[in-house]
Amino acid sequence: MKKWLALMALTTTLTMAADDEFGIGLIVNLEGANDINVAVKYNTWMFDIGGNGIAADKLFVEKTLTGDLGWFLGLGAYTNFNLNAFGARIPIGIEYELSNNFDIFALAAFGYSIEPNMGDNGMSYKAGLRYFF
Repeated sequence: MKKWLALMALTTTLTMAADDEFGIGLIVNLEGANDINVAVKYNTWMFDIGGNGIAADKLFVEKTLTGDLGWFLGLGAYTNFNLNAFGARIPIGIEYELSNNFDIFALAAFGYSIEPNMGDNGMSYKAGLRYFF
């Protein structure tokens, strides 16, 4: 409960301070784990917050494919809230603008574990919906 209250306070603060692009929504793990996390996008930063961890990605490429369909590529990191497991990740995905305030997106992220087991890697697949303020 404390994590959700802290997240809501952060969201409210960013919303009031943001003159730029700020969106929040839900992100679902497509690998069958039934995880539903909070998806946040602020300018060129994307965050996946939930379960027992957080992933933060800086998007270096955001291009339009056609009309309202675009793609993105970034570099990021992830950790759990206990700070005893962390690693790097490379997200790539597509996003579709449903309206001025809503978009849907799908991403695949290659992860490279640094701790606890160096070199353990894998892919994660997620999809989400965001509302932009």
